[in-house]
Amino acid sequence: MRNPSSRNSHRCRAACDARYRKGKPFAPDARTKAILEKAAKVGREQLLVSAFDSDRPDRFAWPDRKWEWVGLVPNAAQFETPMGVDLEAHDRWFAQAIVTSPAMFHRSAGAGSALLARCSRR
Repeated sequence: MRNPSSRNSHRCRAACDARYRKGKPFAPDARTKAILEKAAKVGREQLLVSAFDSDRPDRFAWPDRKWEWVGLVPNAAQFETPMGVDLEAHDRWFAQAIVTSPAMFHRSAGAGSALLARCSRR
């Protein structure tokens, strides 16, 4: 496993938790395979809800409008916060299939693009 402080350490930990080891074949038994398949389906559903029907209060650009920030972590194109990587914000960005540019996360006049979205069915 990589150094825990590396940018993608959450992915490395998940792979290690699934008993995957570099250079060794991954051959889960039928029970484990069923669990992983169900987890993948549920995870995808949760990812799409997070991306397009989130209930995070910090998603709104203005209190009196329904426009939502695409990048939920201001000024942090790698989704770093004082508490660590904001995985929900990262996954939201990934699911919306947008190519990131650090300038897209600035929220001040003249500092890049202001990217907003309105995707919710509410």
